[in-house]
Amino acid sequence: MSDETEAIIEAALFISSGPLSIRELKKISGSDESDIKDSLEGIRKKLSDESHGIELFKSVEGYELRVKPGHLDEVSHLTPYSDLSRGQLKVLALVAFKGPIKQSNIAKIIGNRAYSYIKDLENKKLIRTEKHKRTKKLEITDEFKNYFGIEERKELEEKLEETLGGEGSDELLGAE
Repeated sequence: MSDETEAIIEAALFISSGPLSIRELKKISGSDESDIKDSLEGIRKKLSDESHGIELFKSVEGYELRVKPGHLDEVSHLTPYSDLSRGQLKVLALVAFKGPIKQSNIAKIIGNRAYSYIKDLENKKLIRTEKHKRTKKLEITDEFKNYFGIEERKELEEKLEETLGGEGSDELLGAE
């Protein structure tokens, strides 16, 4: 592994709009798989220090740099999703927590505005829809999981409770 390879990989991860696979990193850097993995480990170690606000994250799609969870509150307003309305967030929460869920069920809970929220969220690639009889089934996308840094259902439930907290999360999610 060379410092140059590590620098190229770090730059690629920084500028990329999504995760990069080992194969993509090999093409970008011209290095072999062993050097790529060594470089990724070097980057991960450097960024794990508390003085850094970002971390190396591995998902099923590949590797990416993302903001450490402890710093999200201070910088999340800078993201392309900071403009999500309360209604869109409710739809996202329902799809994430109850999904796959029928569009008609969301409309029953939120009202007819749900249809425009769903369309907007689909355009932002945070949810995907699939025709199901006379309605659609909705589920979260990998983009949603990557953006919110969620890999497991338990993490999703914790983040949802943290986000909605005492503001009627049980009511929103249909809990009794």
